Amino acid sequence: TAMTYLSGILAAVPDVARLVMADGISKNFGRLYEGFFNDMGWRMMKLSRSDAQLTGEATDMFLGTRAALFADTGDIFGLMNTLERKSGQITNFYFSYINAMNIWNTGVKNVASLVNGSKILDYVEAMAQGKQISTKAKAQLKNLFIDEAMATRIYDQYKQFGLGRGAGESAGYDKLRVARADNWLDKQARDTYLSALQKDINITIVTPGKGDVPLWMNTEIGGVLAQFKKFGMSATQKVLMRGMQERDANFLIGVITLVTLGAMVDGFRYRQFGRDYSKVKTGDKIISAIERSAILGIFSDVNRMVETLSNNRLGLSQMVGGGRPYKPTLKQKVGLAGPTASYIANLTDIMLDWGKGKHDHTTARAIRKTLPFQNIWYLD
Repeated sequence: TAMTYLSGILAAVPDVARLVMADGISKNFGRLYEGFFNDMGWRMMKLSRSDAQLTGEATDMFLGTRAALFADTGDIFGLMNTLERKSGQITNFYFSYINAMNIWNTGVKNVASLVNGSKILDYVEAMAQGKQISTKAKAQLKNLFIDEAMATRIYDQYKQFGLGRGAGESAGYDKLRVARADNWLDKQARDTYLSALQKDINITIVTPGKGDVPLWMNTEIGGVLAQFKKFGMSATQKVLMRGMQERDANFLIGVITLVTLGAMVDGFRYRQFGRDYSKVKTGDKIISAIERSAILGIFSDVNRMVETLSNNRLGLSQMVGGGRPYKPTLKQKVGLAGPTASYIANLTDIMLDWGKGKHDHTTARAIRKTLPFQNIWYLD
């Protein structure tokens, strides 16, 4: 199912908007501009990647952790027989070089490490120097387990070993900071900073964790039923609920950017399959953009379930003038039990059609949906 249904890097494009939500357009775009266009900028990118990898992040080209979590294959580390080992190797190759999710995740988490590390060190400096900081900044530091005493220790280590504004080696940077935590002598300060950086990276670039989902989703049967749903559960906590609690301009601008990028991806996907995007109802365009942005988290999946079970009479699409004018098929309703159930339903349709000797375009569509890589645009 992972190699059949996941479209890869294209679906992850809205991740870019999460960088805006982390600390605002002006601050993060300023940092990124300095990081990409300063003569020494690529040095900062490499150093921030080193800090990220110390936390276990930005290692997707080696471990493929985020892509595996998306596909609910993150727990499959003990592959016991030849078939399972080969399947794991093929899946990792698929995420690395075919749908390019591992390449994307490594790059975007590297950037998230740079901007979030700079943000944390900005807050830490202000707190250590006794300056006034916002209530939101204080709450974020508390969420990262950094109090005033720890902020002072982290800032002292940064001044000695870091690179950027306020450090012993500034290299002309005005906005960027990199901790270079591998050189720190204060072990507790280093561990606290790296833990904070890891948590912030996984919030910015939504990465599902065990604590983000109900316990039943972590069981074998629950994992099958809720496959591909853990990202939505995680986004509910890290994007929707967090943003509604912060209630600031960064969240509002981030939502607009997320939905805009979601609409862009949706339009591209229509053209990729040879369909006319201009004929799609405005309401359906809006709902599809929101779903691809993941801003509603698990509630998008709940809405899809309501629409299917109500025979397209209830749901967000109908509220905005969209929605399909026909009833869902039995196979679509079975698909609510997860992609594995949908895959089995496709195979059943194919076997029934072949058994009856009736083959038409629906049979061809069902066969296509069972083929690996069928959702990759350049292989379609």
